[in-house]
Amino acid sequence: MKHTPAVVLSLIAMLAYAPLSHCAERLSDYQWQHRLLLIRAAGNEQPIRAALDANRDAIIERDLVWFLVGPDGIEGSASDTLGAGLLADILRTLGDTGGVVLIGKDGQVKARYPQLDLEAVFSRIDSMPMRKREMAKP
Repeated sequence: MKHTPAVVLSLIAMLAYAPLSHCAERLSDYQWQHRLLLIRAAGNEQPIRAALDANRDAIIERDLVWFLVGPDGIEGSASDTLGAGLLADILRTLGDTGGVVLIGKDGQVKARYPQLDLEAVFSRIDSMPMRKREMAKP
């Protein structure tokens, strides 16, 4: 089947502007770009979601991506599709005890908390050398 140049160019243009969905395969896919907050909900997820929503600007300002593990699965603040390797990394990092895990941009676990305390998380992030440099930039 022959395609005219106009049809080919139209297809190329559609593909170029089509939204692409990135599939994060590992926690390391976020390294050097984002800090990560892994949260295991022991029961009711609604108060956790409400706290995350209420602090959206502070979360974005700190380049923080969160993943909430609940009885119905995992949801996250990133628009990425959650690959099987990423899901396994999240569950392995949280461990059996669950709670909350903060991972720095360098990919290292920076803190563990028994439950979500965003003030403690923000304080810990703001004390990190990389974050201090970020805050010092005009």
